[in-house]
Amino acid sequence: MAAKLNSKTIGSIACSVVAGVAMAACTGPEMAPDAHIETAQDAPIKSSSRPIYLRAMKTQLATPRAGIGTLYEGTNCQPKGEVIWDDTLFRQLSHQLPKTFRRSLQRAHYRVPSDSLPAADIAGSDAARSKYVEVDMQVQEARADLCRQEEGTSGSVHMRVIWQVYSAGASTPLYETTTQGSYHAPIMETRSTADFFANAFSTALSNLLAERGFHEAVTRNSTH
Repeated sequence: MAAKLNSKTIGSIACSVVAGVAMAACTGPEMAPDAHIETAQDAPIKSSSRPIYLRAMKTQLATPRAGIGTLYEGTNCQPKGEVIWDDTLFRQLSHQLPKTFRRSLQRAHYRVPSDSLPAADIAGSDAARSKYVEVDMQVQEARADLCRQEEGTSGSVHMRVIWQVYSAGASTPLYETTTQGSYHAPIMETRSTADFFANAFSTALSNLLAERGFHEAVTRNSTH
């Protein structure tokens, strides 16, 4: 599959999530990427961060439908049309990505709010809010080349994600950066299109967690 992929960044749609709850449609401002990236390969993480939660998920991709690559079908993977970024795919991702975000932070030994923590506790007094870190993410670009067969799906997905890290309730970010993630399956896998995107997102998130600037932002004024 050698088709050249085009990304269309026409509009923006935003969805918010608190403590891993499924997102409902809303709107939000676009975020500008920060080209300066520092890595944190040797930075101690442990559990020194403030609790972190994914506050908002946004996209610059056109909705309700945007062609983001080539779709192939059949035994010989013949071109069949476009891979479409639409409301259905975005809704599926809005359920998957917050869970991926939470699991990845826990595995990296960052702190996340308890599942039982009411949203009101996060959005309460200034003193309570200052103990948390909010993360906004925006899918700036997505490209896909996928072949669907009866046995499953093969191909690749690439995502470019912009991140902004805030002290809870603050309007000025502590840290901004852009990371990229890809997922490639050279043979058929029994995964949905949303699964391919979720795996690419996971790689972009891992790249975020490796940045020293992110570590410093979420541990600033942390309490133990």
